[in-house]
Amino acid sequence: MRGHKTIFDEDAELNEKWNPVVGYEGWYDVSDWGRVRRMKATSNTFVGRIIKPYANNKGYKCVGLLNGVEQKTVTVHRLVMAAFVGPCPEGKQVNHKDGDKTNNRLDNLEYVTPSENILHAIDTGLIVSCGESGTNSKLTNEIVYEIRRMAGKEKQKTIGLRFNVSQSCINKIVNRKTWRNLPEEQMTHEGVIADGQ
Repeated sequence: MRGHKTIFDEDAELNEKWNPVVGYEGWYDVSDWGRVRRMKATSNTFVGRIIKPYANNKGYKCVGLLNGVEQKTVTVHRLVMAAFVGPCPEGKQVNHKDGDKTNNRLDNLEYVTPSENILHAIDTGLIVSCGESGTNSKLTNEIVYEIRRMAGKEKQKTIGLRFNVSQSCINKIVNRKTWRNLPEEQMTHEGVIADGQ
C-alpha cells in the first residue's frame, strides 16, 4: 500500500549508524555518514526514504524536516552532531575538519570556539590570508569582527599571536583606527565566521 513501503539500503545498514533527529524523534533519523532518512510514512513518501539535501547560500547541506505540523530547514552537520555528540555547547560552533562543508560524516565534525573555527579556516584555505579591500592585508572582515569580540577577554598580544599580527595592529583594530569601514553593530552578529553555521 502506498505510503507504507519500507526501503533501507542493506549495504549502508551494515556500516552506517543511525540515531533519531533531535526534536524529530520518530519522524527522521540521521546517520554518522551525514544522511537523513524518513521514519514515518505519509501519503506521498515512505519509511526509509533518504532525504535529498540541498546547499544553502553558504554552501552547507540542508534538509527540510516536517513533523506533521510545521516544516523547518536545518543544516545536516548540526543534525549529525546533536544526534551523536549532544547539543552544541554555548559559545561553540560545528567545524568541518577537512574544510569541506559538504562532508558531514561524524568523524569530520567537531565543536570548536569561533576563534578556533577562524584559525582552522585560515589553515585550510577557506579564508585567504588577504583582507577584503587590499592584497597586502593578512585579515578578513570575519577575523576583524572576531578580534573585536575577543578584546577585553584576552590580552591584545595573545590575540595578535593567534592571528599572526602585531599587538599594535590589534590595538588599532580594537580602537577602530583601522578597519573603520566595518559597521559596529555587526560585531555581535553570529553569522560572520567562515564555518559552523
